Amino acid sequence: MRVPYSALSQGRREAFERFGTIYDLPVLRSAYRYLKQNYQDGLVLDIGAGRERYLQQVLGLDNTAYHSLDTDPSGHFTYADVAQILPEQRYQWIVLNQVVEHLTIEETVSILSALHPHLDEDGKMLITIPNTHHPIRFWDPTHITPWSYGDLYGICRFSNLQVTQIYRYSKHRGPLDPLSWVIERIMRHLYQIDWCQSILLIATR
Repeated sequence: MRVPYSALSQGRREAFERFGTIYDLPVLRSAYRYLKQNYQDGLVLDIGAGRERYLQQVLGLDNTAYHSLDTDPSGHFTYADVAQILPEQRYQWIVLNQVVEHLTIEETVSILSALHPHLDEDGKMLITIPNTHHPIRFWDPTHITPWSYGDLYGICRFSNLQVTQIYRYSKHRGPLDPLSWVIERIMRHLYQIDWCQSILLIATR
């Protein structure tokens, strides 16, 4: 499905109106910590789970509560493709952790639209991406699309998802001493960069 540019530009405007600039987004410690604090019960679908299925370990779930999807032939996963999920299957949490930057815009719409029917009525979809305002975070030879938080917001809305929250987070703490904070503010003003490495977005049906 071809995505019109207007869907992205409208998303950027709406995201800015609702959430402000990148520097207005609240800061979390990590995506895994957020999930551990907010997960209560229900089925979890981990897209791009990775061979270690680390999210399953973090949440301490058995295979009845945790389902995985990945195309890595060296791992063991519940699914290799979204099309394999039974039509009636619903999930309380669908997690795409550092996945959609590896996809084109059209591929992202395709997978989000395919996952939408599998989200519980009160379920949540958690999507994380590299923060494109970070000087080097996006640069990986396997990355395809440099999603800003506004573009990700727009593509979620285009896929009929309702965005409820957007955060930023980093594996490393921000500057602690006053001088470093002054330098960071100067660099931010000059180059529109951010020390947080990633963005976390929560969406619902």
